[in-house]
Amino acid sequence: MLFTMKDAENLSGIKSYTIRIWEKRYSILKPQRNLSNVRYYDSEEIKTILNIALLNKSGHKISAIAKMPCNVIKTAIHSDVEKADIVVTDLIYKIIDADIKGFEERLQSYSNKAGIHETVVNILFPLLEKSETLWQLKNQNPALKHWVCYIIKIKIFAALDALIVPHTKKERCACLFLPPEASNDIGILVMSYLLKSKGVRTIYLGPDVPMHEVAFISKLREPNFLYVHLSGTGIKFKFNRFIEEAAKYFNHKTLIVSGCVPKSFQRMSFPSIIFRNTVKDAFHFMETSKL
Repeated sequence: MLFTMKDAENLSGIKSYTIRIWEKRYSILKPQRNLSNVRYYDSEEIKTILNIALLNKSGHKISAIAKMPCNVIKTAIHSDVEKADIVVTDLIYKIIDADIKGFEERLQSYSNKAGIHETVVNILFPLLEKSETLWQLKNQNPALKHWVCYIIKIKIFAALDALIVPHTKKERCACLFLPPEASNDIGILVMSYLLKSKGVRTIYLGPDVPMHEVAFISKLREPNFLYVHLSGTGIKFKFNRFIEEAAKYFNHKTLIVSGCVPKSFQRMSFPSIIFRNTVKDAFHFMETSKL
């Protein structure tokens, strides 16, 4: 599996220019280049970047990390880095290595110890953003994505089933859906759990729902806002057409749209449509706004 500089930035949270400085100043990374002279990293290089990012985040200086042998780096990670961060990174490694059995066992082990709520909030929530980078890779096997997503969905459904929704004085309601040609619903599933855990009533319509059907439910149940997370779409999906239809159908409702797909387009501006980059950003907006 091969990764670009942008992939390395998205997976590690380290800016591209910082990674370039690491390469030049400390020689701890040795990327290869394609015929167009563009950097790319193999699986082992990307793991090195992720390991360095973990230690750097926990307070280790890059100059000190550069002098550490591999075994010392691994020891330092397990002694100094937050447990959840280690688990998320380890799950990313297992996706990269196509080790689905190991992925499932690692996730289950954490869930058994920490509980299903902590698993969703501390593991699946941050894993969602990083794994979406992996699903965009051209050399990624689609079957691997489906398998991993299935394992994650099982956990989220179990968490939703076990969730005791707190009562609030002013109950809010949210409608979550994906339009036609958008089928990866893990983002809206995670959001459904997060909202319900905060006492927000959710109407989960799922993927591939025509806009007029969403409009019918919206009129029937009158949610405070609607939410879409677009992490991948079919070749027939037209983003601007979707936004125009959404503005027409939901002109009196707020629609929040997040995901990597909207970031790739020139966004059309409508007062009723709010754009956020990630599920985390969208959830923060929902919590702090007066929707």
